[in-house]
Amino acid sequence: MNGQVTGKDALERENAQLRQELQRLESELARHRVKHGLSAWVGRRAIRAIVGWNLTERLAAWIEAYRRVKPVIPIEETAAVLEGVLHRVIRVGLWTLAVGLVPIVLLFWQNLLIRDQNQYFREQIAEMRKQDQTARRAELIATIYDEDCETSMKLVHGSRALCAMKASKRAREEAVKAFVTLERLRRTGSIDLSNARLDDLRLEDVDLSRVILKRAVGRRCDLEGANLAGADLGFADLDGANLAGADLSGANVVGARMLGAKLDGATLTGARYDPMSTTWPPGLNPVEEGAVPVRKGG
Repeated sequence: MNGQVTGKDALERENAQLRQELQRLESELARHRVKHGLSAWVGRRAIRAIVGWNLTERLAAWIEAYRRVKPVIPIEETAAVLEGVLHRVIRVGLWTLAVGLVPIVLLFWQNLLIRDQNQYFREQIAEMRKQDQTARRAELIATIYDEDCETSMKLVHGSRALCAMKASKRAREEAVKAFVTLERLRRTGSIDLSNARLDDLRLEDVDLSRVILKRAVGRRCDLEGANLAGADLGFADLDGANLAGADLSGANVVGARMLGAKLDGATLTGARYDPMSTTWPPGLNPVEEGAVPVRKGG
């Protein structure tokens, strides 16, 4: 037990270190963005001072014209730019122009370096966030699934042996909500909570749409008003669960146990069930509620 506590403490310390490093990288990126913006502003002013307002406007006109007619070269705008260059060279002189290009080249080079640094920091921040999410995900899974099998076991839901949970009900409730939210942020293909222990938890109004809950144990779970549309509840144990007002449209409830479950006002349109293996509360006619009977499978 001490080893488990120590492992959890180490995981929390690692999470804290990851978050601290992430904050440092984000601060570095913010400073580099300010520096890059200042350099770009100075560069634009230097270009206008050296090239001249007239030539700058002609270059802008040429770029705009080229965007409209590319790949054709705009003749009139090109002639205007060449005329402006000639006028500027004669007016300023080649030597002055060459000297003036030095700070522009240096600023351009500096901007390239800053851009590379910003890209590096963005990649580091993305990696740190990914590591932080991975560590957080592992912590949530442990809270949802870890059982204390040092206590006595009892057979529930067929031959499955269930032990007392290590985490409290409140911790598991918050872990389930946080896990679903995190998986949606990570944009995973599916959110898998198969075999999860949801018994006696309060998950009313939670969005569990399209979540895989195969063989989950949700006895006496409060799912009132929950969104279970498209969820996979195949062979889940929901005996005594409160599903009043829940949305089960399109859900898979093949083999699900719902004896004693409360389904008042629940939406069952398109829910797939097996007449031989799905058990409903007494008096409920699933076909009248819009459920679709299928054979074993799914």
